[in-house]
Amino acid sequence: VFFFSDNKVTGTIKDSDKTWPGKVIWSGKIDDPTSILGEGIALDQLPKPLWLTAFEDNSLPRLGTNDLFFSPDKNNQDPVSAPPIISTQTRHIVVPLDLIIPILGILAFWYSKKRVKLEA
Repeated sequence: VFFFSDNKVTGTIKDSDKTWPGKVIWSGKIDDPTSILGEGIALDQLPKPLWLTAFEDNSLPRLGTNDLFFSPDKNNQDPVSAPPIISTQTRHIVVPLDLIIPILGILAFWYSKKRVKLEA
């Protein structure tokens, strides 16, 4: 769920004793709304400052059919950002031993012949 407002919000389920399990995964001020919303929205109708709160709700099954309401988060207005995604790739280098071993053998043979000639 992506919610645009003028501050950070929290979600609650109407007429329910259970809390909504949605977790804030990103929240922060948006300086350039066209980078997210595109050109198809009237920018003068957006609140100033524009704040995006992104929620993730992985609950299954859903808690019910009641409406979900958003209100300003009175406890915490700090921005939230996701931890960086670190991608590691293992790179295997193939060493063709069937090619290297004969070359090393030829070089060793050549070196031993050269050494025998120098000693003679």
